[in-house]
Amino acid sequence: MELKAKINRQLYSIASVIIVLLLLKLAFESASFSHFYFHRWYPWVSSIFRSALGIVKISVGDVIYSVWVITGFIFLLKLLHKLFTGQWARLFYMLLKGVRTLLGLYLGFLLLWGYNYNRDAVAENLHLKSGEYSTHALQALADTLLHQVNTLRPALGDTFALQFSIPDDSLFTAGRNAYARAADNQPALRHEHLSVKATLFGHWLNYTGVAGYLNPFTAEAQVNTTVPGFVLPFNVCHEMAHQLGYAREEEANFIGFLAASHSTDLRFRYGAHYEMLLYTISQLARSNDTLAKATWQQAYAGVRNDYRAVKAFYKPYRGAADASFSFLFDRYLKANNQQQGIDSYDDVVGWLLAYYKIS
Repeated sequence: MELKAKINRQLYSIASVIIVLLLLKLAFESASFSHFYFHRWYPWVSSIFRSALGIVKISVGDVIYSVWVITGFIFLLKLLHKLFTGQWARLFYMLLKGVRTLLGLYLGFLLLWGYNYNRDAVAENLHLKSGEYSTHALQALADTLLHQVNTLRPALGDTFALQFSIPDDSLFTAGRNAYARAADNQPALRHEHLSVKATLFGHWLNYTGVAGYLNPFTAEAQVNTTVPGFVLPFNVCHEMAHQLGYAREEEANFIGFLAASHSTDLRFRYGAHYEMLLYTISQLARSNDTLAKATWQQAYAGVRNDYRAVKAFYKPYRGAADASFSFLFDRYLKANNQQQGIDSYDDVVGWLLAYYKIS
């Protein structure tokens, strides 16, 4: 009877969480409730987490993830034991317990972060409109960005890509300073309570191609500091954009670009324009591959060397893990209102065209 009571409690808990999820879905149909989440609830919760955990040097979120992985592995072993010993009632109870836990984590994810995917933050905060664009517009944007990288790259020296290395705290503080300067023109980019950290999983993340991520449960911006140094400044600004509630990848790319391009540090400005140039040429290649290649050949030799350095860095890590993660991440993005999936990163081009007023 005791086990039956436990099963009933799990069923009740599962039903309760599902009801809460459905009620929240209905609530977000209300503009006032959505406004409350985007402009009151999320900024408040995120600020509390960043303020509390920002003083801790290591990634609290990564420690939590590690505990969850170990706990999940032990849970799986217990499930297998119940399965092979024929303890069907206890197996059913454990499965219900697992479902309840996953639903609870999903609810926490939505409340602490996930609903930001429903927001058109750039259009709302910066009053920009992204739409369709022509090959001519892409070429004009590529030329604009190319001029910037060709101007900035020589000033950084020939060995910049290989020798660039600065202490993590200095790198992250420089990111905060970049946002502070950008906020002078765009108050929506005001970023307080720095909580950016080097991920504990850097080497392993290289197998997936992940350069950084936001932990939705702790609001920590995680940066993979094992990658080639010259890409770090933009990665930092990209993840900090997620902290501000810019959930969609193309929006985080654009906000990260705005912040980094306002930095007094040449490395941040170069990294921002370099990344945007790659996205623009990638889009240009889809409509005119010959033109895209010709444009890329106009890049300063150091710029092309930087690109080769990144490719060489990731080459040993390419394999099944990279392909599997790309597939899963693509599905994750599509499930969160980013219909282009992993290709949504490239959609930053539309915001760049609106920003530079190129049509």
